[in-house]
Amino acid sequence: MSPEQREAALARGARLDERRSGSGLGLAIVEDLMALYGGRLTLEAAPLGGLAARIRLPLGGPA
Repeated sequence: MSPEQREAALARGARLDERRSGSGLGLAIVEDLMALYGGRLTLEAAPLGGLAARIRLPLGGPA
């Protein structure tokens, strides 16, 4: 995925793969949950190819 596609994949209702059914809400919901807990979701290029979804959460719980 290009950086632009990774950013678009986090948008509510966005779907990059139209071959399968889905609402395009999954990653947006995860991103919202991470924000509630003071964390962050990032989509990056994986070292061996493909996509890496990384979740970072603070040690102390919700901010």
